[in-house]
Amino acid sequence: MVKDPVLAELKASVLRVRDGIILAGIGTLVSFPPIYDQAYSLYPRLFTQPASPEKIKAFILGATILYFFALLIFVLIGNLANRRAGLKPFKSPGAKEIIYALGLGIVFIPVSYILYDHLVLALVPESYARKWFFALAYPVSFSLPQELFNRFGLLSLLVWISGKTRRQRILASILTAILLAGLGYHDFLRLVDTQLKPTETIFLIAGTFIMQWIGNELYLKNGFFPALAFRFGLSLKFPLYFLLFFN
Repeated sequence: MVKDPVLAELKASVLRVRDGIILAGIGTLVSFPPIYDQAYSLYPRLFTQPASPEKIKAFILGATILYFFALLIFVLIGNLANRRAGLKPFKSPGAKEIIYALGLGIVFIPVSYILYDHLVLALVPESYARKWFFALAYPVSFSLPQELFNRFGLLSLLVWISGKTRRQRILASILTAILLAGLGYHDFLRLVDTQLKPTETIFLIAGTFIMQWIGNELYLKNGFFPALAFRFGLSLKFPLYFLLFFN
């Protein structure tokens, strides 16, 4: 019996939306600790007004809902873009590649501190965990959701738009890193009142660009899991900084 291609594609689409909702739900769940932990401290910086319990609850709820739907959109885009671009993000790269990427992320912790973390620690210390539970949760909270946004969603979309050749993928990787560095710089400026020095601006943007570009290349070469491992290794700075600066 020959299957109706329209019905088959409709069924596949429904399943992809279902999988997207599940993946976005997991990403939102693991991202909740920093949303909750930083609400009281970052609310006055974002809205320049005192935080009441009612406002904080509304802020946490709104941020969580917004995060879920934004993540869902990027996951659905990534699902389509990865297939159209010929990428296989969830292929098995082997344990060696994942361990290598994890170690690379850990090695880059001092680099990230020199380039921009020392600046963030000085100007927006609320960005880092002050309790053990949150310090241990932050590496996962800042790894899985961000990789779904940055690599699975945005990078795959730009690769699909750019083309499948190696040169075109390099261009997409660089463009993605530039966009993410710009967004990171913009988000940082929203939280600070002081004017950054030119060297501080260069280091902040360059540092973010380098970390994002490495994640892009790992994703294009070996898929989602090495990129996630690199991000997780780099995010181990949160419990490390807790021990060094806040304990």
